[in-house]
Amino acid sequence: TPVFKGADRTWALHSVRLLTSSFDVADPARVARLLDEIRAWATQNQATLHMTGLPMFAAHGAASAYSEIRLFGTLSIVLITLMLFSVFRSLRPLALTILSVGSGVAAAFAITVVVFGQVHVLTLVFGSSLIGICVDYALHYLCRRFDDDWTPHGALRSVLPGIALGLVSSVAAFASLLVTPFPGLRQIAVFSGAGLTFAWLTVVLLLPVLAQRKPAGRTPAMMHLARAYQDRWPFVPRSVAVLLALVAAGIAAWGIGSLTPSDDIRLLQSAPVELLEEDRLVRGLLPGQFDSQFMLVKGADDAEVRLHEARLSEHLHGLVAQSALRSFRALSDHYPTVAAQRANYDLIQQTLYASGRINAMYAKIGISEPDIAAHMRLVETQAQLILSFDQWLAGIPVDWRTQWLGCNPQGCASVVRLSGIANPGSLQMLATRVEGVTYVDQVGDLSALLGRYREVASLLLAGVYALISALLVWRLGLKAALGVVCVPFAACVVAVASVYFTGNLFSLFNLFALLLVVGISIDYAIFFYLAQAENATTALAVCLSVLTTLLAFGMLSLSSTEVVHAFGQTLTAGLITAFLLAPFASPAVQSRLFKQPVGR
Repeated sequence: TPVFKGADRTWALHSVRLLTSSFDVADPARVARLLDEIRAWATQNQATLHMTGLPMFAAHGAASAYSEIRLFGTLSIVLITLMLFSVFRSLRPLALTILSVGSGVAAAFAITVVVFGQVHVLTLVFGSSLIGICVDYALHYLCRRFDDDWTPHGALRSVLPGIALGLVSSVAAFASLLVTPFPGLRQIAVFSGAGLTFAWLTVVLLLPVLAQRKPAGRTPAMMHLARAYQDRWPFVPRSVAVLLALVAAGIAAWGIGSLTPSDDIRLLQSAPVELLEEDRLVRGLLPGQFDSQFMLVKGADDAEVRLHEARLSEHLHGLVAQSALRSFRALSDHYPTVAAQRANYDLIQQTLYASGRINAMYAKIGISEPDIAAHMRLVETQAQLILSFDQWLAGIPVDWRTQWLGCNPQGCASVVRLSGIANPGSLQMLATRVEGVTYVDQVGDLSALLGRYREVASLLLAGVYALISALLVWRLGLKAALGVVCVPFAACVVAVASVYFTGNLFSLFNLFALLLVVGISIDYAIFFYLAQAENATTALAVCLSVLTTLLAFGMLSLSSTEVVHAFGQTLTAGLITAFLLAPFASPAVQSRLFKQPVGR
């Protein structure tokens, strides 16, 4: 327990080491109880207590995530159940919807495990969002039960072209992730493609068999709202609609132009101000704090490592003199080399023993001649003894000892700790000039990796949109395809612009949400295009689809976790825009707008 004095009080440092990993957050309540016990002890002993450490941040993050999952999950399940029950007045449609989505997710999980051996947590987070697409297939089939001429297989024939084209476009979009060099994105591609395919097969093969009964002749209240939504779109005169569209496009373009992507992983943390302030106070009290960046030194053996480290140390002293670095700690600066140990021995031997000074001092303080002779023989035996590097390591403080990474068949390595880095560029350049040295910036490397992922995801988003557009042009023709693809394009533009206007960060996770926006909004537009003129059941199915998706994932925009919030906010803005614009793909709506005959 090191004790050191501050300006007005004495501080003691107590280190607590958990028996499990600091990242083990399976039981965040256990860590919370430990922290409460420590605080209670401090209060009883009238001590000022400041605490920090990875377990505290991990426990807070886990507790916050579990709390939000319980809250948002419970609310979304209850609200979706009530909404579907109010529309269908039966639990069977709800059970059939769960069956189609559940079969898709289960099949996706199984196939991903078979292909990759495991399922990454990011795949589960992203893949679970596919519920917003999977649910469309079941809802469009079930909403056909409100048609007057409904039959199980007749309903399937009417929705099959739309859900088939929607499946092909969505799977093609996610399949493009297979060409990326990132295993995580390839796993998402397999998970998504398998999940959508099996959810679609469940609707096509099982729902006509399981949904045999037509509901009683009743028109749900939401059907009237859906019919008004379709019949009165775009809700304002054409000239006003064009003006509003131009204004919205200008505002969105300005927002996107002002948006600056951010890949700094530190900006994505969601720790509360109290924890961050505690961490700052503790680090300010502790002497000799080092930055997260460091120099990694490698060599064939420990001697070569120390040689490289010594050369590096000379340059680092120069950076300290230039104020590019406050300080550093290298083991080679403190371990006495063999030559230094022998030189020290020779200096002592010549100065004290060969000169006779030590004998005179011993005689003066009353040590006997035999004892002096025995001591002289002992000193002579030390001439060939050398303190090895391993022996020296065993005697230094633990935090110093951790700088030595040890040896393996490939060589040995050590770490040079850095403090007060003012010019990271000079350290990066220095690492290229000194043999066996690598500059390691873990936070910077992770942020750079996120940046590369974001660039790849941006290209993928453009590629997905281009691929879907090409498929629709081939299947529907140029004019009809333009009416369909403008819906996801506008949805993505508004979603990106909303990031700027809400003051949120734009990162890789927003692009993941945009991929879903494209997949879901394409479905909305295709269903409206392929539906019969003024088909209210299609409008009802789209309304239910967007509401279930927003209830399931739109609530993520309320999360206190920055990454989850960004995902939910982008998805919400994009889906609302897609919902409002989806009727534009309908030939009947276009005929009203442009005074042209209905046709495809």
